[in-house]
Amino acid sequence: MSNVRLYLFANVMMAWLALTLCFLDQAFDDIPKNPFNIFRFVISQINRYLCLPPFQDPFPEPIPATEEAITVNIVEFASLPDISDGRAAPMMLLVDEPGTGRLFVNDQSGVLYSVSYDGRTVVPYLDHTDALWGIKVLRKNLRPRDTRELRGFHSFAFHPQFAEAGAPGFGRFYTFVESRNENADLLLLEWTASDPYAAFYDGDPPRELMRKPCVKDHCTGMLGFNPSATPGDTDFGLLYLSIGDGLNAAWAQDLSEIFGKILRIDPLGSNSTHGQYGIPVDNPFVSTRNALAEIYAYGMRHPQRFGWDVRNGNLFVADIGELSFEEISLVTAGANLGWPNWEGSFISVDPNWEGSVMSFDDRRNDWRIVVRLGENVVRAIREGHFQIQHLYDPRVFIYRSDTSITYPVVEFNREDPLLERGVVGVAITGVVVYRHVAIPQLENTVLFGDLVSGE
Repeated sequence: MSNVRLYLFANVMMAWLALTLCFLDQAFDDIPKNPFNIFRFVISQINRYLCLPPFQDPFPEPIPATEEAITVNIVEFASLPDISDGRAAPMMLLVDEPGTGRLFVNDQSGVLYSVSYDGRTVVPYLDHTDALWGIKVLRKNLRPRDTRELRGFHSFAFHPQFAEAGAPGFGRFYTFVESRNENADLLLLEWTASDPYAAFYDGDPPRELMRKPCVKDHCTGMLGFNPSATPGDTDFGLLYLSIGDGLNAAWAQDLSEIFGKILRIDPLGSNSTHGQYGIPVDNPFVSTRNALAEIYAYGMRHPQRFGWDVRNGNLFVADIGELSFEEISLVTAGANLGWPNWEGSFISVDPNWEGSVMSFDDRRNDWRIVVRLGENVVRAIREGHFQIQHLYDPRVFIYRSDTSITYPVVEFNREDPLLERGVVGVAITGVVVYRHVAIPQLENTVLFGDLVSGE
């Protein structure tokens, strides 16, 4: 074994011994629950033993729990039926369809419900799992022993001409669902109702606009039409789709892949490669060689939700982070949000490390630390300069140094005590630009939330 390996082995063993004594002494009271925090805790103990500097936190001040807080009353408006095993229905998206005068909300297990404006009438409008359609909605992850239900019926959108008789978009709406037949597939479906005002969907089987295999997670995201666009605008009737990176981070920067992107298509057109939808002529990569013309923006990890400012048409996306940051970004045509090279405003991989520092162990269904040393690390050890530092240490990385990247307008630390609440990570959601007057304190603000902490 080389001197470098002996050096590392001896110090890691001493650190683990110190950790064991620390665990016994503190009765586990200070051990974090977040996998990445555990990693940081271990490395901090190594740093302490080696007399190295502690981690540097880009956001050392926590989010105030009460500063400028707005107190609102919440009352029950409507409820969906429990799913088959008696659990509460996992609701994903609430949409107003003003043409027919009702709300719609989807259940992750595959049902789309209509809800009256007074909340008293809740009707199952469409069920993907109905034998008529033959769609097997995928709920659980496919990784061994991973029982998290992160998949299924994620989003839907009604064409702005849904209730306009004689218009090209009459009766049409779209659903985004993960289905499991022979494979796990991401499906974009178009449904056409004969009578948009009917209590139940009364149309034919759906037309398949897109099918893409996605065996891992982070496949679907959201569907939406720009609510600020009116007939005659170039953006009117164009469908936006956000899609996660499929747990293959490199795809987010690959313009030949749909993953880690926001797409923009004309669902009523036919000039795409397979002829099932159209490609807007002003899409940013229409003329880019080897790039998918559907792409509107790229470089995202899990853009689960997005929303427009109806006053000016600005598009905001909430992108769920991996290890350290959650973000909201203003998206423009052709924008690169940086993932996986950037997470938020910070470089996400230390060039002195080769590979990742964490991964999910499919065999054991838990997190493990993976440290693969690159040449730069080995060289630094030989020269006596080696230090195990925070991945986002500002002494190592330059904040927002790449002018080609679209950086967030809002970002926060995943370890913030207001958001973590003893659970594994956080997941940003939203986005609503509030341009109403019913709650004056919220007027002209961008609203978002956190799925895990409930903030």
